[in-house]
Amino acid sequence: MSIIIPARNEAHRLPRLLKSIRRQQQVEVEVIVADDQSTDNTRAIAQEYGTDVVDVEPHTWSGKSYACYVGVQIAHHERLLFMDADTFFTHPYALRDFLGNGQSQGVLSVQPYHETGGALERLASVFNIVTVVGMNIFSLLPHMQTSCLFGPVMLTHREDYWRIGGHRVAKDAVMEGEALYRAYARAGIPIDLRLGKGYVHFRMYHSLSEMVRGFRKHIAVGSGQTHPWVMTLVMLWLSGSIIAVASRRLSALLCYGLSFFALSQRVISTRLSSIVTFPLHVLFFFYVYGLSWYSTKLRKQVEWKGRHIEL
Repeated sequence: MSIIIPARNEAHRLPRLLKSIRRQQQVEVEVIVADDQSTDNTRAIAQEYGTDVVDVEPHTWSGKSYACYVGVQIAHHERLLFMDADTFFTHPYALRDFLGNGQSQGVLSVQPYHETGGALERLASVFNIVTVVGMNIFSLLPHMQTSCLFGPVMLTHREDYWRIGGHRVAKDAVMEGEALYRAYARAGIPIDLRLGKGYVHFRMYHSLSEMVRGFRKHIAVGSGQTHPWVMTLVMLWLSGSIIAVASRRLSALLCYGLSFFALSQRVISTRLSSIVTFPLHVLFFFYVYGLSWYSTKLRKQVEWKGRHIEL
């Protein structure tokens, strides 16, 4: 297996991922870090762990797609695993199991379990819930299929990857998952979406400002890729939580609090206190969603790792 990690200023995140790859058992891997013009010690850290580092030249593609595309150029193995730098394995046989799930033709896309470092980071709960519910992971109206892959972790076969055109199909996309999904679907290649709890986790943001910038980039765009009826139900559920608070009915508050906790613990490290604090999570989501809508629909511009992307 070839593991390809697109990296732009990820020196502080790479060690955790690379250490977790070293601990993997019963699988042969090569690790490729595609250094996308980093200005920190990304290259030095990657080399310290013995990875193959490829420099990504200046380009006009959006997001991380070009770095992924360049990384594949030097990969030697048949199976290609793309991983974001903020992900990491928590199980020593995760890669072996990934290979087992990907023996036949198809693409495996995994949403990592979100580990948090404090109460502020747990405000990301609703974003994680909306992501997996919107992708139909909880089997909500199963006939309404998603139209997007999870971005952080994707396993594919080299032949399938080049058959669809690789990440070139996503060169203009803010979220490459939608473009890749459509390309694989058009080619008739099976798509498997899974949750990563217990196998692969990530810690996306370390501060409130990072969280706002990160989710602002894509949450409104992502909602547009969700089946309209599914997104309508999600928004009704979120709005209902605010109504429940306004009504001051204990039964309604308890119902929403328990459902929020049940969903949260499947996708993000949370605490029982979220049964009470869930309205803050919902309000934060609507606040960032509004910022995202303004950036993507009105300004037609988003920021990604110091780069301004025109929509």
